[in-house]
Amino acid sequence: MRSPLAHELAHFALGHHNGDSQPGEKDEAPADRFAAELLLPEDLIAGQDWQQMDERGVAEFLWQTGVSTMALGKRLASLGVLVSAEVVAALKRTTPSLIRANSGEDQGVIGGAKQLIVRQQQSAARVFPSALVDALQRRVEAGAASPEHLAWVLDVPVDEIDFPEPDDDSEFVDAYERVLAARPSRADLEDWLATKSQSAQ
Repeated sequence: MRSPLAHELAHFALGHHNGDSQPGEKDEAPADRFAAELLLPEDLIAGQDWQQMDERGVAEFLWQTGVSTMALGKRLASLGVLVSAEVVAALKRTTPSLIRANSGEDQGVIGGAKQLIVRQQQSAARVFPSALVDALQRRVEAGAASPEHLAWVLDVPVDEIDFPEPDDDSEFVDAYERVLAARPSRADLEDWLATKSQSAQ
């Protein structure tokens, strides 16, 4: 889950969301590189002995960093890191199966079934700082941000996001009208979320 979020954060950090425009195809590779460096910095990768690492070592590394086997595999390949046959085999597995196979109360780093369940529940929950949610809500109410973003943060259908009418003398009237006219439907949001879920797998 961290990789798709880091990727979307990269689009914002790199200025790919500019006014009414959305990130384009040319923005995907820079966002991928930004996310990879954010989640798996080169010095962190260099600090591991990948040629001597076994399956359990890979599982523990994934548990500690919170990334997937796919994300780690791509990062190692992009940096040209030489790895052991066990690392190659481990990275061919899905992240949940690799973690489960190397978990257990006496395994140390990963822990047992309870820790796995807690991690899964936490990763499925959307948790944002209240100050960020408040700022986003104010921008949506002012017509300066898309209700689609607020709906996703609050985990509600976009149709439940209100658009209070601004005062006639508000400097945000034009922006409000533009965003209101482009307000996505519930079906649009469901399609968008489905696309994001598929790209995260």
